Amino acid sequence: MSRETLQRALSDFDGKHVAPLKRVAVQVRSEDVCAFITGPEEIGATWVLKAIAEDGRASEKDIELAFEALSELSESDAILHVLQIAQFAPNAARAHQASIRALLIHKKTLVRVWALDAMVRAAPGSDEARRLVEEALKGPQASLRARARALKALVYGTN
Repeated sequence: MSRETLQRALSDFDGKHVAPLKRVAVQVRSEDVCAFITGPEEIGATWVLKAIAEDGRASEKDIELAFEALSELSESDAILHVLQIAQFAPNAARAHQASIRALLIHKKTLVRVWALDAMVRAAPGSDEARRLVEEALKGPQASLRARARALKALVYGTN
């Protein structure tokens, strides 16, 4: 797929219909998408990178680039996609805990949920991970409590 075709597919993403992005994700490599992670195509690019990571085809270097770009991303959906990649590459998230930590107070609840997830996956046995999970379990947002319950096994090493 040419760079222009990829850019057009990412630009055409309407934020809802992912079928075109699914077709793109199977045709490109993670390094092809990285050029578009910041900028007007960031939502589509991060969605495609996440899909490639889910398939186990994203390089550690490219995932690292996505986490490095967190502070430059302007769209909450793009931030969310990068945070969700931590499920597949917790080591890449580890080096960017400061950027992820800042997202724990983001205005969007889903960003906070996935920032919690990324923080715990980056350092599952840490005191900070335990504290974050315990705080989320006591918090007012049901989605944060649910994610914290799902992360308890990582933090405490139990099922």
